[in-house]
Amino acid sequence: MQTPFAHPAVWRGLVLFAGMLLGKFTREMKPDTAPPQVGNLVSWSPGARSRREDELERIRQAESS
Repeated sequence: MQTPFAHPAVWRGLVLFAGMLLGKFTREMKPDTAPPQVGNLVSWSPGARSRREDELERIRQAESS
């Protein structure tokens, strides 16, 4: 009874193992990139120091327009 279920389980294990090896290989082949800088905020308002401040500033600008 368990024999029909053994083949898919073994195959799934081999596929997972191959995926882990492939992932390791591709990570080693990637060029070293600089980690993202902490504190660089993509912002609409230049004075915002956080996402919340940016959202509040955009709300104020929308209300005044």
